[in-house]
Amino acid sequence: LGLVASAFNGVDNADGSAAGLAVISSLFTFLISWSTWQHDLAVLSLVLAGAAVGFLMFNFPAPKASIFLGDSGSLFLGCGLYTLTVLGQWSAEPWKAAVIALLLVVAPLFDFMFILTVRGLEGRYKRWDDPIKMCARDHLFHRFRAMGLSGRQGLLVLYSLGFLGGSLALNCVLHPEKLTLVVVGRLLLFLSVFALGLKRVRLPAGSYTEIGRASCRERV
Repeated sequence: LGLVASAFNGVDNADGSAAGLAVISSLFTFLISWSTWQHDLAVLSLVLAGAAVGFLMFNFPAPKASIFLGDSGSLFLGCGLYTLTVLGQWSAEPWKAAVIALLLVVAPLFDFMFILTVRGLEGRYKRWDDPIKMCARDHLFHRFRAMGLSGRQGLLVLYSLGFLGGSLALNCVLHPEKLTLVVVGRLLLFLSVFALGLKRVRLPAGSYTEIGRASCRERV
């Protein structure tokens, strides 16, 4: 619970990022729940998706967001999606069910694990609680911007990662366990190469100097 909630809290670093990913994850959870005859869970997923869409209408940069999630909003989305993915009976095989649940929230989880790993490798942790409290402009979206992408292009790449995870989760539900292993292996390879490329991106000066929740956000 804490991992997924923290991941959504962390990915809420730009207008439209956390809410958009929540819409994608919720819709795929709805599709999978409905296709596996878990209609009560499907309705809850659709409700969460609708709430996120309603919020995203005012949070998407078109041209500027007028409202923001904040910690309470992003943590709520993370807790909601964690609950939905854990309650779902995705497979008779526990490991496959866990894989499907992780795929549904792969984008925020990848962002969260990426920054924790990179910061550790670069020696940026000075205190034991720095991995929990540290905030900097070094997330996936910040690196997309440093590569020269516009704000909306960066969101599109982030959404594409969420769509990829949801598509793979749906594919795993519809196919046998052996294919799930192939999917997981190829995804891990892709994410590893993707992470190595992102690590090489040169961030703007000052990305780590301002430590604070507000300094991590970027107006798109």
